[in-house]
Amino acid sequence: MLTIDHLLWAVPDLRAGIDFFEELTGVRPVEGGSHPGKGTRNALLSFGDGRYIELLGPDPEQDLATVSGGFVKDIMARPGPGLLTFAMHCTDMNALAAAAASADLPFQGPFDSSRAQPDGTKIHWTLSHTTGSAFGLYLPFYIDWLDTKHPSVTVPGGLELLDFEVVHPQATELRTLYETLGVGVRVRRGDRPGMRALIKAGGTEVVLSS
Repeated sequence: MLTIDHLLWAVPDLRAGIDFFEELTGVRPVEGGSHPGKGTRNALLSFGDGRYIELLGPDPEQDLATVSGGFVKDIMARPGPGLLTFAMHCTDMNALAAAAASADLPFQGPFDSSRAQPDGTKIHWTLSHTTGSAFGLYLPFYIDWLDTKHPSVTVPGGLELLDFEVVHPQATELRTLYETLGVGVRVRRGDRPGMRALIKAGGTEVVLSS
C-alpha cells in the first residue's frame, strides 16, 4: 500500500498564501523554489514521518501563457486557496503503471523533474500521473525522490497530519481504483467531491479543505 507523500495546497498568490497559512496555523511555510516550465513556485512545511504540505502558486517570473502541463491552470481557475490534490510516495512506477492498465486508467510517466532551492542547489525526483481520467485531481500523482533527501526532513516542521480523506459522489468506484493502485487513503461518499485534512499546529486542530 502506498503512503501519502504530500498534500498540495493551491494559492493564487504564493506570498499572500504563505501569510494566510501562517495566520491559520501559527507556523510559517518556507519558500522552496520555482518549477521551470511549469509556471509555479512553492513553499513547504513538514508534517514529519515522511510527509509534508506544499503551498503551490503561479510563478510571476515565468511566462504562464507558454506553460503546458503542471497545475498552474488549475490553480488560476480557483476562487481562492484550498487543497488541490495529493501525492503518494512510489518507488516502483512500473508496477504502478501495470496496476493502472488493469483498471483501464491513462498513465503517464515517470518523468524527470527538478527545481532549484533558494540556496541554489538543485533537487531531483520523478513523477507519474493519470491525467485524463474521469476522476481528475481526485486521483493522486506519484513521486519518487530518488537520492534526494525527502522535504519532510529538510524543511521546518510544527505541523502534524492527523487525518486525510477524499469525498466523492462516486465513492465506491473511486475506492475501487484506490485499492487497485494501492492508494492508502479513505474515500467517503458525499454529494460534492472534495478533500479534507485535519492537521494539528501547536495545541490547535485546523481543518483544511478543497
